[in-house]
Amino acid sequence: MTPPIPVGAERQRPAKSCARCRSAKSKCTGFNDAELAALEEDLSRTNGRKCDRCLRLNVECVFLPSKRKGRPRRLPKEGETNTTTTSQSASPSDQQRAAAQLPSPSASGSLSPSPSPSPPPVPQPPQSYQINSPPVFAPSSTFIPPSPPRDTTYDDLAEAHLARIAPYAALLPPTLIECSAYLCQAGNHLHHAIRSLLDPNKVTVDQLTPLEDLGTRLDDLQAAVLSVFLSYGIGVKMVAKERLTWVCERLAQVGWEGDEAKDYGYGQWNETVRRLGWMCWGLEIQLGVLTGSRERVLGNVYPSQSASLSRFVVQRTKNPSIDSLHRQALALLYEATSTSPLDAPTAHARAQTLITSAHSLYVQAAAYYTSTRTEAAFMTAIMSSAATIFLLSSSSIFSTFAAPAFACGIDSTSKPPASAHGLIVAAAQQIIAIVRASLDPSFPPPVHSPFFGCGLLIAVRGLLIGNEGEGQGVQEGTEREVQLVEGVLQGQAGLWQEARSLLNEVGLLRRTLLVG
Repeated sequence: MTPPIPVGAERQRPAKSCARCRSAKSKCTGFNDAELAALEEDLSRTNGRKCDRCLRLNVECVFLPSKRKGRPRRLPKEGETNTTTTSQSASPSDQQRAAAQLPSPSASGSLSPSPSPSPPPVPQPPQSYQINSPPVFAPSSTFIPPSPPRDTTYDDLAEAHLARIAPYAALLPPTLIECSAYLCQAGNHLHHAIRSLLDPNKVTVDQLTPLEDLGTRLDDLQAAVLSVFLSYGIGVKMVAKERLTWVCERLAQVGWEGDEAKDYGYGQWNETVRRLGWMCWGLEIQLGVLTGSRERVLGNVYPSQSASLSRFVVQRTKNPSIDSLHRQALALLYEATSTSPLDAPTAHARAQTLITSAHSLYVQAAAYYTSTRTEAAFMTAIMSSAATIFLLSSSSIFSTFAAPAFACGIDSTSKPPASAHGLIVAAAQQIIAIVRASLDPSFPPPVHSPFFGCGLLIAVRGLLIGNEGEGQGVQEGTEREVQLVEGVLQGQAGLWQEARSLLNEVGLLRRTLLVG
């Protein structure tokens, strides 16, 4: 039995730890005793500073109110009532502290010995994190995801998700505390999808959660969207397309239209459903380009900046959000790969409009990326330039039909006119420039979507077009840029099987465009 601390004895360890260090049960260093004492009085006195662990992980450092001091309260015996623990007698400060505590998913057992044969209930997340969604489709629960490692907690899963998945698939709450509490209430299918996406090299198609086992709970829809990224990353595009169509059909059934004011029946999570729908809307365009499929479940919804994709013009607002720019880039990519038959004057005017819009989007997105380093800005810059390369490099009327047979939908057999070479190479160099900026060693290593690799292959296509007809191999400057692409794809290949295939395609493009 631990002896009591003598009266007047000095405390030998800090009395305050941040939420992350507390949940990891590790020592919280970086603040001196005076600063920790100040935090006891006012949690806002960090002045933006972080503890050593949070600074190393480049994550938010949050301090929570301390737990009630003193010995733990004794659990009531059978037949007794403990009036001091009821909500009626709890002080407002006690209630506030209780609501702020991060629940422990592994909590069990009593706080102190008790003769009661039944253990106390497991703590639950705050009510504000409950996932309330209509049970329209009841899952059959025939698929049992693999059990996580014994030492894995919701905090660990949330931390890994925020660091390695959220940059390109921000589906869950953005802070560690909220995300951990959300995962505590979510079903096993979402946990399984996150763990699989964290280590896709160990995942096969038959390990994906069957669609018939998923319902319309919000966490089930999120799990299905994550499996779209996973399916594409491991090289099964049609499986990714099938899963995306399933999610989009469920969103269409609840009336998703991208409207901020509309109630989709998910209570406090309506905004999450709205953003989930826009992510699926964009994925339909990207997978449609890569697979040659023009069918879209959510195709009747357009970004607010344009009334129609067939008359696409970038709206130049004073301070556009990066989400707005990202959707415009996706719409432009869709339009650039359109199969609509047009006469020569109309096609020329359309091409000029799209090229101008693409350049405007790139400039704005590159500026956003310089200041924010967000994946949305990065992909907006790449997709806007890729749209120009798609539009100008596939000059054959059969290109849009033949493209699905080629990697990333690029018809590498088409020979664009010499007059278009300059614009194509310039667009490719824009992609190289934003990729080179992402490799700045003064920032943490970037985390990219598995769809990122196709932007690199499209850039190589554009770079090598500038060498067509030279007869002397790849120019020195172009060779350095192609080698940069190959190096980045090598790094991506350690995670995504699709990147390994794209790396091989770079070699094929060299031979096709320089020898053919």
